[in-house]
Amino acid sequence: MRERSTAVIVIGCLAALVPAATANAATLTTDRACYRSTELMATTITGFPAGSNPTFTGNDVPLRAQYQGGEETFLTGDGTINLQAPYLEVGETHGKLAVKAQITVENPDGLNTFLTATKTVDLVNAFSAFMKPFGATAGAMVTYTITGAVELQPVYLHITRQNYRSSRVAERRTILLGTPKPPCGTLKVRMRVLGVAHPKVGVYSRTVDLHKDIVKDYKQFEPFQNVGPAVYVQPKAPKAKSSPNVGPIGYARAAF
Repeated sequence: MRERSTAVIVIGCLAALVPAATANAATLTTDRACYRSTELMATTITGFPAGSNPTFTGNDVPLRAQYQGGEETFLTGDGTINLQAPYLEVGETHGKLAVKAQITVENPDGLNTFLTATKTVDLVNAFSAFMKPFGATAGAMVTYTITGAVELQPVYLHITRQNYRSSRVAERRTILLGTPKPPCGTLKVRMRVLGVAHPKVGVYSRTVDLHKDIVKDYKQFEPFQNVGPAVYVQPKAPKAKSSPNVGPIGYARAAF
């Protein structure tokens, strides 16, 4: 009977602790799974006491919050705050970032504990678009590679053709490349350099971004990439006319 009574008491104590542990559980969520360096991460925390001032770190290094009116913003209790994604180490293009919110809890026994919530996200260096082979001719097949399109929205290739002998714009075209894959927005597309096998004469420039229409001025943190170099399609040289009095090796024929 004593063993049974002890077991009942233990189970009862555990049952009493479960609601308390659940009530004190803190959570941290972000609006995306991957970010570019210096981009703002919308970070939401729950389970923190009202009036508390959580500190935020990334890989145990303090994170800066968004500035408003010249001052850094802070969060009191639960809510959402915009944190700036840090730079990667020199030479790195991808990494992991453990985002953590934490407060110190003062206990009656004098032993302080920590209330912590964490989430690990991916971090990439920048939005990038390039093609291989780099120096392909105008009608050749190439592979366009896009990385860092963390918004996971459709990616577009904008092509601008200028007159060969002047800088006047003669044509603008937009090609949908596709939707990048999660978590950090990668996309590979096999196609012709300018989207057609026989492009018109002119000088072509290319830009990759997330807009269906061509944009002249991009906003802060808005991803875009000019894909170089410029592509030249030259006019065909006129065929040389052969003279009836010139032989096959260039000597004049004798008249009889």
